Amino acid sequence: MSAWERWIPALLKDELDNRIKDLRTASNRLEHKRAEFVTARRIAEQMQATEVSGGWRGRALPTPATPIVKIKPTTLPIFNGCKREYHRWRKDWESLQWQGEPTGSAEVKKIQLLDSVEDKISKDLRLSTYNTAEDIFRVMENRYGNKSTIAIEILEELEKIPHVRGNQPRRVIDHIQSVEKTLADLTELGNSGAIKNPLVIKSIESKLPDFIKRDWIKFMVNPANDVTSDNHFDMLLKFLKNQEEILEA
Repeated sequence: MSAWERWIPALLKDELDNRIKDLRTASNRLEHKRAEFVTARRIAEQMQATEVSGGWRGRALPTPATPIVKIKPTTLPIFNGCKREYHRWRKDWESLQWQGEPTGSAEVKKIQLLDSVEDKISKDLRLSTYNTAEDIFRVMENRYGNKSTIAIEILEELEKIPHVRGNQPRRVIDHIQSVEKTLADLTELGNSGAIKNPLVIKSIESKLPDFIKRDWIKFMVNPANDVTSDNHFDMLLKFLKNQEEILEA
């Protein structure tokens, strides 16, 4: 396709793109049905084997039970270009794709991957010109998967959060939840230590309203809490989670 794609007249390109998309959709629909075909064939073979053995001679053959609850098929997650979500998206996508297509068909995997990336990203990176899903992932990894760059961007987003005043409890809760999400995202990257940097901790503390800062200082100087430079962030997070519960109440 990549060999002759450049010769498509401009007036026909949209129409042919739509036809190709329809073919991919039809292919995916057939692949999703493959498991049903395999199950039906297996049941038929079992029935035939039982009938031949004489076990069901003269008796009605059993019919497979109809499921009482029909579960809607899970669609593969779509990547929207957010670096912060890339590694989590890829892990979820590969797990779900394998469960939905356990045969490991390289062609199906490539088509499903192209359908799981927003069109703008696919066009910018020319993903349709690559032969395999592994090649597509390699290109996407170069653009979106650098963990050091992602960690820096995550911390920069946390740094951009404005100072919170005491008469804005919802904003305080949002700030605490942003700290929790930052830790979760960095842990996903295997870089949770980045948020425990003293400068990052100081930035988090500086954005808290005065009444929480005062309570935090009391918490730190209390010998019973044993706050040290090594556990500073962990104790701060423990304290903030408690404040979050109080503010929610």
